[in-house]
Amino acid sequence: MTKRLYYRDGEILEFSATVLAVGERDGKATVILDQTAFYPTSGGQPFDTGLLAGAPIVDVVDVDGEIIHVLDGAAPAIGSAVVGRIDGERRRDHTQQHTGQHVLSQAFERVASLRTVSFHLGADYCTIDLDSPTLSLDTVKEAERLANQIVLDDRPVLTHFSSTDDLEPFGLRKATKRTGEIRIVEVEDFDRCACGGTHVRRTGQIGPIKVRRWERRGAATRVEFLCGWRALADYDARLDGTRALAERLSVRDADLYRTLARALDDLERMRDETARLREHLLDDEAGDLFASGSPLPGSPEARLVVASFENRPPDELRRLATAVTKCGPAVALLGSTSDRGHLVFGQRPGLPYDMREILGTVVAGVGGRGGGSRD
Repeated sequence: MTKRLYYRDGEILEFSATVLAVGERDGKATVILDQTAFYPTSGGQPFDTGLLAGAPIVDVVDVDGEIIHVLDGAAPAIGSAVVGRIDGERRRDHTQQHTGQHVLSQAFERVASLRTVSFHLGADYCTIDLDSPTLSLDTVKEAERLANQIVLDDRPVLTHFSSTDDLEPFGLRKATKRTGEIRIVEVEDFDRCACGGTHVRRTGQIGPIKVRRWERRGAATRVEFLCGWRALADYDARLDGTRALAERLSVRDADLYRTLARALDDLERMRDETARLREHLLDDEAGDLFASGSPLPGSPEARLVVASFENRPPDELRRLATAVTKCGPAVALLGSTSDRGHLVFGQRPGLPYDMREILGTVVAGVGGRGGGSRD
């Protein structure tokens, strides 16, 4: 069994070890060591990256207790001494996110008796799934405040080891299915959980914990959150956006929401007014087209209107054709050219033609298709 140095200290970034075995995985060289500080993908947390014997680590997996390091390079010889160097930025990020998850999960338990059923540490954000299909804003805010208070308390994050038969005194937040020796991570006087992940030494190292959004996922609610430097980077991005909008609108940051709300209300009114005016313009245009139409052969009292346009949307063509046929007995044959051609044929109800059949005959000759009613 590979000795896991990160079990005792999640801040180890460099270590020495002896090569016990080498092999191959998906065309890459693999190495098993007598001890390692590289964390393998497990429990929702991705693997560590870095260098082993000078070769980049591209994957770390746990197979029956052996930690397999997958290298982008040649494997060192069995029995040789090697040095491993962890990517410190990635490791610190993962310890912030994972310890923050423990704190946030316990906070939801404390404020609303909501249990965490799964956890995922992604490249950009983290999620926990809570065992409820609903979640209120008030609950989120209360849990977030409690979690950040634990961060500000700067409580020790402790590690304990116990057997499966001796877990009851710890009062674990979530039962474990593991057997044998169990590693327990404790946020002092707040949370205890069986966990094999990497963690900070004190909660103050987590940094701010911020819930960004949440959504229902079946019988659960998925909560997206950020911790530490990720939360600060997200805050910076949002602040930059707020500042840029405020400057563009020449208002203070505090007045931005009210200003945007008024602008959106004005925009909605302008859209409604524009739509109304466009309908009037279409009616006027339809009247002109009807007046300029030629007598329809076989129906002298009716008009034949033929017109083509550039870059006119199909929906507008339909409304224009309908408006023409409302002006009086008329057949309207309208077309528009843009990235592709569009045709709309219409007649006033009661005229003897089948516009769908006529349209079908026309488009068949140019490789097109269409449908609609008889009129």
